[in-house]
Amino acid sequence: DKVYVVEGGSCRVLDAATGNDLMVISPPDSNDDKKREWGYIGVYNDYLIGTSGFAEFSKWLKSEDDKKADTKKESGNKKTNKKKADRKRLWRRYYDNLAGRQIVVMNRHTGRILWRFDARHGFIHNTIAVGDGKVFCLDKLPPTIEKAMGQAAAETVKTYRMLAIDIKSGKIRWENNTNIFGTWLSYSEKFDVLLQGYRSSRDMLSEPDDRMAVCRGGDGTVLWDKPHKYSGPCILHGNTIITQAKAFDLLTGDKIMRRHPLTGELVRWEYARNYGCNTVIGSEHLLTFRSAAAGFFDLENDGGTGNIGGFKSSCTSNLVVANGVLNAPDYTRTCTCSYQNQTSLALVHTPDAEMWTFNKIAPSSDPIRRLGINLGAPGDRKAENNTLWLDYPSVGGPSPTTAINTDPAKPRYFRKHASLVDGDGLKWIAASGARGLNSITIKLAQSKAGLKLRRYTVRLHFLEPDKTRRPGERIFDIALQDKTVQKNFDIVAESGGGNRAVVREFNGVSADETLTVTLTPTNSSPVKETILCGIEIVAEDW
Repeated sequence: DKVYVVEGGSCRVLDAATGNDLMVISPPDSNDDKKREWGYIGVYNDYLIGTSGFAEFSKWLKSEDDKKADTKKESGNKKTNKKKADRKRLWRRYYDNLAGRQIVVMNRHTGRILWRFDARHGFIHNTIAVGDGKVFCLDKLPPTIEKAMGQAAAETVKTYRMLAIDIKSGKIRWENNTNIFGTWLSYSEKFDVLLQGYRSSRDMLSEPDDRMAVCRGGDGTVLWDKPHKYSGPCILHGNTIITQAKAFDLLTGDKIMRRHPLTGELVRWEYARNYGCNTVIGSEHLLTFRSAAAGFFDLENDGGTGNIGGFKSSCTSNLVVANGVLNAPDYTRTCTCSYQNQTSLALVHTPDAEMWTFNKIAPSSDPIRRLGINLGAPGDRKAENNTLWLDYPSVGGPSPTTAINTDPAKPRYFRKHASLVDGDGLKWIAASGARGLNSITIKLAQSKAGLKLRRYTVRLHFLEPDKTRRPGERIFDIALQDKTVQKNFDIVAESGGGNRAVVREFNGVSADETLTVTLTPTNSSPVKETILCGIEIVAEDW
């Protein structure tokens, strides 16, 4: 119902419906003469939580090297030296803005201050979390400041604390003084656990990236503390911690695993994105981020990383999912990257829209259990039956590919939009394919170790791409493993016309190391060019 905006020493409260000013809240008076400004700000139920005044960490960074860089005149490039000095001053300013000197809790409707709590060192803004009627926070120095302090840091670390403060009264519910290391806190009210970790990422101040711990929100008891390597910030998603590339179990700290989409082998759950600024935002079903252009990962389907072309996500995370709408306000006005569209927009899910992904999953040495080869497709896509269809040739990004050989080596490929396709099967598979393919051989096992003959179900997807073709013009025989499984296959006659998909399924196909599909035009066929759109291979026994 209200929007809270920090402007230095003022917190403006706006009506959410109209944008009209309702009031201005100022920081409380301090016991010293220093000017107070708002830092962190957050809303919880009827409370407004803020930090007043900034902790001054930069005093620990004024080393002899800094002084030399600031005053160096006698040698070297003066312009370069000035840039270095300016950069050091900038970093010092960032450190001064990392934490607040005091937590202030107010009635968010009236602005009345309910209580204040002073820090020993500073309440790092990224370590303020709230839930279950408590404000959680870390009162400590950033790791880089500890490093700059040298030996003096050893005694200082002993005075660090993790606090749980009653939101109503401002009284301490519990306090921990050991193993306080992080720069990031997240709280799960559902499981009543508090995650302590780091915020290490490419576009932030330097931080460690090798530890995370979880404690109970009720009393601070540590549940686990493990040396995980990751980049932040961390996202709490149900009972899962999602980082910027991988995931961990919130309650145990164990690595999250997944079944390899091709072999069923247990492998590490990970996701990937192309280059780009900003960090990942999590929603119930999607992760959104910049991946060159705007990008996403479908958590529901676990089908890979997709890109929405034409606009970028910006250096600041801005792809926000809410109530079924993907909101993308434009945050790119100061960015020099060139993209076609610079605008704010909102998107809704449209199942008929083509959307392709890439999957940076390492190849497995285990034999293939389930695989789809989508000939001529622009990327990967996962079907509802969990078959991951890989583009071949690979053009849409990395995929967990297997060795494939075709005859001819470079057949002609075609591609249409799936909306132009009718008929049976999945339209987005039939919308692309290979012309003039004599055979295709797919490697089912990367190693001969443990190799044995298995039975597979093979589904072949076809479409006549030339709409003017009539029955009897394009006819060929289909063979699997050099055994003819269908003679005189007429795509137009079988599908009912051009741009209509048709699927043929063959069960009990025996294969060990490779599977070969052979297409041979009949002598009576006027058109001596075969068509094949996709191959699905599913193991029947294991």
